[in-house]
Amino acid sequence: MSATTYDIILGLLSILPGIGCIVAMAYTCFFTKHGFRPVPLLDHDFLNFMPGIDRRELEEQLASESRWTCGICSFKNLDSSLVCSLCSTAALVNANEPLTTPQRMVRRRRQWTRDIDDNHHVHWVAHSEVSTLHKSWKADVVSLSGESGTLPMHVVPPRDSELKPPAATSVWPDVASMPLKLQWSPSQQRDANCTMLGKALSVPVWEGLVAISRLMFSSKYAWFLQQVADMRLPVAELRLEVKSCRMTLLADATATLLDLQGPTRCAIARHQFDGEVAIDAGAVQREWYTLVAQAWMDPATTGLFDITNRTNNSYYVNPKQQHNDNSKSHLEQYRAFGRFLGRALLDGQVLPIQLNPVLFQLLLGIPVEFEDLECLDPVVFKSLTYVLECQDVAELCLTFCATNEYVDGHVEEVDLIDGGRHICVDKTNRVQYVETMTKYLICGRIQDPLMAMVKGLYDIVPPELLVIFDHKELELILCGLAVVDVQDWKRNTVTSPNLTQTRLVDWFWDVVGAMETHDQAKLLQFTTGSSRVPVQGFKGLTSYDGRICYFTLNGVAYAAGKYPVVHACFNRLDLPLYPTKDLLQDALSTLLLSDPTGFNTV
Repeated sequence: MSATTYDIILGLLSILPGIGCIVAMAYTCFFTKHGFRPVPLLDHDFLNFMPGIDRRELEEQLASESRWTCGICSFKNLDSSLVCSLCSTAALVNANEPLTTPQRMVRRRRQWTRDIDDNHHVHWVAHSEVSTLHKSWKADVVSLSGESGTLPMHVVPPRDSELKPPAATSVWPDVASMPLKLQWSPSQQRDANCTMLGKALSVPVWEGLVAISRLMFSSKYAWFLQQVADMRLPVAELRLEVKSCRMTLLADATATLLDLQGPTRCAIARHQFDGEVAIDAGAVQREWYTLVAQAWMDPATTGLFDITNRTNNSYYVNPKQQHNDNSKSHLEQYRAFGRFLGRALLDGQVLPIQLNPVLFQLLLGIPVEFEDLECLDPVVFKSLTYVLECQDVAELCLTFCATNEYVDGHVEEVDLIDGGRHICVDKTNRVQYVETMTKYLICGRIQDPLMAMVKGLYDIVPPELLVIFDHKELELILCGLAVVDVQDWKRNTVTSPNLTQTRLVDWFWDVVGAMETHDQAKLLQFTTGSSRVPVQGFKGLTSYDGRICYFTLNGVAYAAGKYPVVHACFNRLDLPLYPTKDLLQDALSTLLLSDPTGFNTV
């Protein structure tokens, strides 16, 4: 090679870096100009590798997805779901098979709906025979009644049926100061144009709400999320700082909830535990909801709720706490719990608790009837069914009274009707006996706590926003999906580039899929702050502000004895590049042995 040729080659090599920089700058300018951005994963910027949408926008995107209809409860599920999100029935189940008790109960979710007749009157419509036992049975509605005009009303424009919240000053009525009382009335006599707070809405409002209530759940939920978004002020304008001590968590939460006033009732919240270092990008808030919900259901902590149905371990207001304990402080705890439910709805948080479906019916003001008692207490339901069917009911020696046993040992007899303890039950009045006993068991013995809970819920959420849902849909929104669908988890997981060249991801999902259900839920709580899956599945995992934040697996360098590191605030798990599946399984098993709560370490 001549010296001249050598010099030319060196000259070209010397200018190549400059040419490369020019090309890179042009490339960057071009793609920036046309809206393209670098891929965050290539820069290990996992937090920004997100769709940049919120739950409402996600729901709108899912609206056009293909779905299958559950043969048991008629809920429309995404084709990717193997079981019904509402009733957990498998997609291929034979709907002609005899129904189980839970399946019968969930099928009744659309038993009662509102309709508007030709005379523009809003009324309740039963979609099957009201009672399978006696045609004379009358379903009843539980609601709060108040003076006309005391509650603000949202207006639905007739053109697009969108519910527009009013100004902040009228969104938040002082429900506590209103002359409200619990009212139990036959559904045929109850005017269905009233909300749960007893406020009569105009026909145009109901036309919009009834139309929305007939849409599939996904569309209704998207509408609800839009109304919630419109109610909330931007975090830059108003933010709620919630600081809690783990030792006094429930007391702190109760005080915080009861102190909420005006627009702060729906303010976006940031949570922090005393003495712990954590940025609340979502996980701290999720853990706060999880721990507070569990504390409220703990009989040793409050005694406010009790399991009434042992077949599904569902909780109901504890009637045994009510003897001489309808004090203001006691009822304020129930009101705080109602506010807790309302805040969970606004924040999109799912609660790891199993409330009885009848409680959701009462909170929504949906008519209840004798068959609903089977869901509340199957044993009592069976006993009352026998009263209706036995040949000689007089031999049972029943009277029109109920006996209550309280936790303090006090026993009390309550007349179901005037002088009831002196009126014997026979064939001529046994239907009346069952009716009055059902009313008492469902509502009569807990009416003060129930009223406080209703007030608390609607302190936070305007009742118009919830009338579009049936009670099982409300339960789904509040409690999410109890069963972890590992395939759905896998489909909606982001993985770092250094994991794609290894078998580690496949090993990880094999190990998770082989776990017991409770271990899957515990791993989920470790990595996201909640043991429940959002109503939208794993694609619905969010940050503190409601923006979608996918679960992420991030590969990190392996060293002997190194364990996975959780970043629950970002739904992220840093996974060492284990050389064998056994090492990975041992590491995850060790992780599950520790406490999933607390934020002293990442």
